Amino acid sequence: MLDIHLLHILANGVKYYKASRALFDPLFYTFAESMKARIFAELNRQPISFDTAFQNRKSGGLPLITVENSEQIFPNQSLADASGYGEDQFGRRVRWSHTFTSQTAVINVYTDSMELTRALQLICRSAILLFTPQLLRAGYENLLYQGSSAVYVETQLYEGGTAAYATTLTYSALHHHIIPVYQDDLTAIGAPEADYLINIELPTRIT
Repeated sequence: MLDIHLLHILANGVKYYKASRALFDPLFYTFAESMKARIFAELNRQPISFDTAFQNRKSGGLPLITVENSEQIFPNQSLADASGYGEDQFGRRVRWSHTFTSQTAVINVYTDSMELTRALQLICRSAILLFTPQLLRAGYENLLYQGSSAVYVETQLYEGGTAAYATTLTYSALHHHIIPVYQDDLTAIGAPEADYLINIELPTRIT
């Protein structure tokens, strides 16, 4: 699920930084004024698409940001995945079960401009910092930036070999997935009726 959360964060973050030079400029405080103006114009030149990394894209325009996700079991789990007992807000007895997973998300940035590729790389990192509290409230224990690749040329993105400038950013997170388990509900699901009414129709006697 980290990829879905990051797609929403990146879309909101790009919208945020595109809205105003007052929001955009502090990210590029070491750049000359002319460079900041050119990158901001590039950022607003055309819409940026967001998607999972598994769409078979054959046409369309750049820039494009995709996210892919993988997860592995975290080696330290509680016995029987149990997290304690208690009561819910309705006073029902509940057992809490949980698992920890180590998740890795790879963000792919594709544009037709090297400057815009580098700018979006920084904007993606900034957007994730901006919305990290929302991720923590969604059950993530942390979010770690693992690094990014050098800018490279991607030639297989579109049919016909249309080239794009590309880079990838990698994040990892420890996610705490917890659910309530109600024993009464489990014993009731699929339970047979106490008595069955069986009707048997006797065959007509032939004389």
